[in-house]
Order: sequence, then structure tokens, then C-alpha cells
Amino acid sequence: TARPQPCDVAGLKEQLAHLNVMRDAARADAVGVELSVTDVSELKSASAPPVMVHEVLEAACLLLGATPQHGSHNLDWQTTKSYLNTGLPGSLRDLDLASVPNSRIEKVRRCELPPCEEVARVSKAAASLCGLVHQMLSEHDTLQLIQTSQAKLEELERWLEAELASTPPLCVLIGDPEFSDCLLYTSPSPRDS
Repeated sequence: TARPQPCDVAGLKEQLAHLNVMRDAARADAVGVELSVTDVSELKSASAPPVMVHEVLEAACLLLGATPQHGSHNLDWQTTKSYLNTGLPGSLRDLDLASVPNSRIEKVRRCELPPCEEVARVSKAAASLCGLVHQMLSEHDTLQLIQTSQAKLEELERWLEAELASTPPLCVLIGDPEFSDCLLYTSPSPRDS
């Protein structure tokens, strides 16, 4: 395996900082999505909603952990509609995506959530919810990247720590006993070349 370089640590730390900013922005966008009482009433009043409206609500319910009944792959409209009575938009905004299993995210992705612009032509209320679900999926993807980058950074830091522990330091004594054990520079040994 190739030897990691100290700049790899700095690069990973920079990437993590950028990903955390992206995650925070996605969360802020999700918090800003509002469904009015009228919007929720519109969605609940539908006895047989358009397919796109049902798909959006189904995706939102699956994200919250709803499970299809009787071996079906899809949620029926009554189950989906019942989530509207329990404060669906607020529940989504409060959802801790780091604790959502990847299997649940995959179920949501299999819903093939339509683009929000198309949903808006059918229902403004469903379009707002569609935007929220898309943002939640984007935030989940960002969280996955953060976790992967953190794991790589931790592995790299452990490796560097082990390397430093096994390499004798080249110290420069500058006359002050406080600094006599400092590591100013470690040169690679000729055998590493």
C-alpha cells in the first residue's frame, strides 16, 4: 500500500469541513419547508389522489419507517394518509438521518420520487413535501460521505501516529530544556526509498 502523506490528513480535514457545511445547509433548507394547515387538509381530503401525490407521501412515510401491509411493496393510501394526522412534515424535519438505516433509504429511493416541478403541476402541497423528501435524501448522502471521510481520517491518523512512534525523532536542541524533546523534522530513512 502507498504511504499516506501528512497532506492527506489536511485534505481530509478540509473535505470534512466542507461536507459539514453542506449538511448544515441541507438541514436549514429542510427546516425552511413549510406545509400549511390548508396544504395538509388538501392532501388528507383526497380519496384517490393522483399517482404522483401518493408517491410523494409514500416516500415521506417510508422515510419515517412506515411498512407496507400484507407483503406488498407499496403503502396503501389509508396508511399513507394516517401519517398526515400525526404531523408528517414536522416528523420529517425532526428525523435524525444518522440513525436511519440504509435499507430504509433504499426503500425510499425505490419509490422513484418524481421531480418536484412535475408534482407542483398536480399539487402545490405535495410539491412542498416532495422538496423536503429530496432534501432529506441529499442530507443522508452527505452524512454518508462525512462518515466515510471521518473513518478514513481516523485510519490515517492512527497510521501516522504509529509511524511517528516507530521513527526516531531528529531533534534540534535550542538551549531551552523545555524544547529539547521537540520533533522538528523527521526525515525518511534511506531504506524507505
